[in-house]
Amino acid sequence: MIRAFLNEYSDSSTSAYQELAANVTKEVGRVYKKVHPLTYLRCRVIQFTNGSIIAKLALIFKNSTVVPSASTVRQEFIDAVYQDNTILNVDATSITAGTPTTASSLLTIFLVVLSHLLHYY
Repeated sequence: MIRAFLNEYSDSSTSAYQELAANVTKEVGRVYKKVHPLTYLRCRVIQFTNGSIIAKLALIFKNSTVVPSASTVRQEFIDAVYQDNTILNVDATSITAGTPTTASSLLTIFLVVLSHLLHYY
């Protein structure tokens, strides 16, 4: 199902935002639970922006001593996209990952932007 950016995706209180966020976090979680089963905790949507749909996400791992590098996280998702291990239709060349920041003593966050998120099933 092809998805154009809807204004509702800018407002986290809308059902459209919540549905898209649930699908994105579920699929991103499937990827990282598979490659980091003991350390990956969850994914959180920070925001969706226009550009097809750009999803800015936080990946949360168990603690800072077990967090993979930003380049590793990026490559793992690119590999999943190319291996068709996600139902998200993502332009793999647009995936970026930022430097991790410690949110607390237990959580470390990576920001991953999945540009051109076109559709999901």
